[in-house]
Amino acid sequence: MIKTYTRELSLKEMKLIKQPKISMIWWLFENFILSLVFILGILLILGNYIHGYLKWNKDAELYMVISIVIIAFIINLKFHFSTLKDFPFPPQIPIEDIKAEITIIQSRKAVEREDPEDFGPGFYFEIKDGVKLKSIFLCGQYLYSATIPNTHIEVTRRSDTKEILDIKTKGTYFSPEKVLPPFSDEEWNSENYHEDGDILNLTLDEIKKKNTT
Repeated sequence: MIKTYTRELSLKEMKLIKQPKISMIWWLFENFILSLVFILGILLILGNYIHGYLKWNKDAELYMVISIVIIAFIINLKFHFSTLKDFPFPPQIPIEDIKAEITIIQSRKAVEREDPEDFGPGFYFEIKDGVKLKSIFLCGQYLYSATIPNTHIEVTRRSDTKEILDIKTKGTYFSPEKVLPPFSDEEWNSENYHEDGDILNLTLDEIKKKNTT
């Protein structure tokens, strides 16, 4: 069974939305440092190569190193500012217009999808939509904070960006029926893969069969 409804945000959820996204800040910092080291390394190698031909004194060597560090920092800063303008930041809307979207999943059958890199675990859960059997795909790092698969799962998302706010398990753990390989390069390149929260008009048996042929 699957059920979805919306409600007003709790105070805890409002604080979660308002607080800085530490993961985003860390991602920007990590990329800045890595690219700075890369640019700095190239410039130092070039500087050392030039130094082999020119008989510089120690003061000239010091000025060269300082200049290279400054140039590398400026190049890297300019590169990051130019890429940030194209970064897909979610649109900023008044928090009063954001709702909490709750999805309740009750299921006793699941199939696991292997994690190709470090996206987090993935699971297909069999659900009944009226009288028809379907499946819902959940994946992401947030699943590590819950006992998954579970007979009763409640996922809370932002209504605007669908970002995960919370996940709770209120049932019992059970083992997945099968573990499928990660999506292939061909599936990634053709965008023929499933994303977190996708509801599929496929039963688990059809998903398993599709991944064994």
